[in-house]
Amino acid sequence: SSRLTPQSTGIFFVVAQATFAAASTGTMQIALRDSSGAFGISEARPDAITALRMQVTGMKRVDALGTWFQCNVTQALPSTASITGGIEDTWIQMTKL
Repeated sequence: SSRLTPQSTGIFFVVAQATFAAASTGTMQIALRDSSGAFGISEARPDAITALRMQVTGMKRVDALGTWFQCNVTQALPSTASITGGIEDTWIQMTKL
């Protein structure tokens, strides 16, 4: 998995989005993690007819270089989930405030 690594200390706003294909079933979870653990989680059960777009946001103070952020997308229960691709569908972003 890929990680975002701040190049300076400060307060950072992190947002991630995952889009699951239509007809996905089960429970999906999208979580933000940093080098010390999870700090933002979103969980949903998709409608079996339409695609499900999930977002998760978090704000974190970075006091030391070497801290990283990543997004984990998991299936919380058995499912037939598939993540759709494309620059507007699934992404993670970090902004220094």
